[in-house]
Amino acid sequence: MKQHYHVIVVGAGSSGIAAAVCASRSGCRTLLLEKNGFPGGLAVMGKISTICGLYRNSGKASPEFLYDGFPMEFATRMMRADSLAGPVRMGRVAVLQTRPGVFETVADEYLASQKDLDIVYGAEALRLRMDGNRIRRIDFSADGREQQVQAGAVIDATGTAAVCEMAGAPLLLPDETEQGPAILFSAEDANGVLTNRTNVIRILMKIRRAADSGDLPPGADSIGFLPEIGGKTVTVKLNLGALVVREHGSHGENFQDKAQEMKQQLIDFLQNNEDDFLHIQFSDEPGKILHRAGKRAKGMYLLTREDVLSAARFPDAVTRGCWPIEKYPASGGPRFSYLPKEAAYDIPERCLRVPGVDNLFTAGRTISADDDAIASVRVIGCCLATGESAGNLAVRFVSQNKEAGNMKFNPTNMITGEI
Repeated sequence: MKQHYHVIVVGAGSSGIAAAVCASRSGCRTLLLEKNGFPGGLAVMGKISTICGLYRNSGKASPEFLYDGFPMEFATRMMRADSLAGPVRMGRVAVLQTRPGVFETVADEYLASQKDLDIVYGAEALRLRMDGNRIRRIDFSADGREQQVQAGAVIDATGTAAVCEMAGAPLLLPDETEQGPAILFSAEDANGVLTNRTNVIRILMKIRRAADSGDLPPGADSIGFLPEIGGKTVTVKLNLGALVVREHGSHGENFQDKAQEMKQQLIDFLQNNEDDFLHIQFSDEPGKILHRAGKRAKGMYLLTREDVLSAARFPDAVTRGCWPIEKYPASGGPRFSYLPKEAAYDIPERCLRVPGVDNLFTAGRTISADDDAIASVRVIGCCLATGESAGNLAVRFVSQNKEAGNMKFNPTNMITGEI
């Protein structure tokens, strides 16, 4: 590992992967720091098999990519890696359906192939060394020891605005009563009970009645069953918005314990009241709690609900999005607010810029957006796109400032999507 990098990306979820690949391809010495031992973030931890936000909001029988550049490239590579992968329609939207594990495999391949990219897993950013309005150094821990690296530009792709917070940037706090977390756990469904729509509707109605009568805790009926394509594994997604309200937040140990308890109550109920579930084997591992929203930077512009739903245009647009505003409130089921057909909204550069810190950029769930707008931006397709844009903005900053050093900057290497 080097002592100086032109670009340092913190967080190797979908946006961080895109940012790191795009920066390194442009000739920047790039460092990617990831706290987990693998890339992919929530897409991997949640065993995500539906990649949202990649396709135009057209309603056409054959979905069309919304993006050129890295998001389309990454999706195409996923389809080549998985013979069962491909775009499918789900109601009014189209998604890329694939098998769990493919995202991580493709991410590994991309990251390993970048000659100007170093990656440190198990890395936690600790502090920043500022020089006026620029980040000069990042201190982080990995393998039980602290290390220091100098940075030309930094991209916060943590999903929690961790770097922005250390830099003293203004933050936006999530409202988890409107965008609650979920606990995910897996089940082996050898008889295909949960791939039969009639069975699923009947089971969901029974769960709802039990929640209404008090046989299950409030919110236990906010649940979905996500079958793996080409296999017998089903991911169970239990939304925890109601638990957030009861526990006054989602980050304490008590919340973690209560979420696991709620998961077990649901499993016990199903196995005791549904004969079909006697043949379904649930994983013994604790369920993974995934947070749909985290702290965000309050950037130079705040993308709003009105911007999303009106398909707003901006002169400094760096990418776009068209996924509906998808929220999981504490009361009731998921709520979707759709854009007009064929419409997409711009995401301006100012949403990726941090006031008061010239060389800090944001990507993915960390960009500047209100609670409604981030509920559209946060999906994987849009995160790949904002990551690509953040990578290109960081490269541009480094090339125009002394931090570039002896970098052989070739702007034709920049991956750009049509706006």
